[in-house]
Amino acid sequence: VRIWRLIDGKCVQTLLGHKNYVWCIDVSQDGDYIATCSWDETCRIWARSGKLLAAIGGHDDRVTHCRFVPDGDLLATASMDCTAKLWTLTGKCIKTYRKNDFGLQSLCWSLTGYELILGSVDGGVKVWEVPLGGKPEAKKQDSYDVTAMPEICKDQQTKKKPNL
Repeated sequence: VRIWRLIDGKCVQTLLGHKNYVWCIDVSQDGDYIATCSWDETCRIWARSGKLLAAIGGHDDRVTHCRFVPDGDLLATASMDCTAKLWTLTGKCIKTYRKNDFGLQSLCWSLTGYELILGSVDGGVKVWEVPLGGKPEAKKQDSYDVTAMPEICKDQQTKKKPNL
């Protein structure tokens, strides 16, 4: 992973460690942490300085997506092993969400940071509610068809429950 300064196009930092394609990168909201995930079945959490803080190896297939929770103290990962996981910044897995028999290729947090939205290769979208405070237990699980996603996103912006 290379970090570039946009003003002059200079590479200012290189983060080494993955052994296969780096598929997704995210930066915490405060800019203090960088997460990278790879087809080598790992996710890594780096300090802004470039120091490796955690090398996470809890998935059994390619890790396709990673996102920090909006307040920055948890990281979610999605994998082709059909799971999403919540991690502490030290790399401890605190919850595994099982989607179904299809690999996960994307995820995002809702605007409130209390819903984890997962997209799978079969075109399905699943929404997991994470209780206040980012605790790992899911309170409910809803499934949506991917064709409903524009309505879900619109309703998230207005903070209404999706009308499906």
